[in-house]
Amino acid sequence: MAADRFYFWRGYYRALSMLPTDEQRGQLVMAMCEYAFDGIEPELDDPMQQIAWAVIEGQVRESVEIGRKQSERGKRGGRPRNTGKKSGVKSTAKSGVESGAESVRYGNVPIATGAPLESRPCDVEEDPIDFDNLPPME
Repeated sequence: MAADRFYFWRGYYRALSMLPTDEQRGQLVMAMCEYAFDGIEPELDDPMQQIAWAVIEGQVRESVEIGRKQSERGKRGGRPRNTGKKSGVKSTAKSGVESGAESVRYGNVPIATGAPLESRPCDVEEDPIDFDNLPPME
C-alpha cells in the first residue's frame, strides 16, 4: 500500500468531523497517513475512531491507487500530445461558427450544432408572464 501521495477527499473531513476531540482527529489523520504512505494497518482503540476508519478506509485505498496510477503515467511522459489526427469525433466547424450555423463548444469539444439562431425581440406586452397562475412545480 505504500505510496508517495494520496488525495484528501471531503469524505475524510466528514468522518473526522464526527470525532469529538482534536486528539482523536489527529490520531486518525496519522493512522490514515501511516496506512497510505507506509502500508501500516491502523490499530485504533477508540470505537468512534474505528467507525470513522471503517467509513473512509476504502476511499483511502482508492485515493492511493489513483495517485499511483497518475505517478506511473507521469513517468511515461504523461498524456500524449495532440498530433492533429482526428479522434473519431467529426467537427464541421473549425472556428466554432460555420456559415451562419451556431456551434457551441466546451473547450475544444463541440457539444451542439444547429441552424442559425433566429433573433426575435421580446415584446413584454405581447408575451406577458402571469406569475400568479404558474403551474405548480412537481
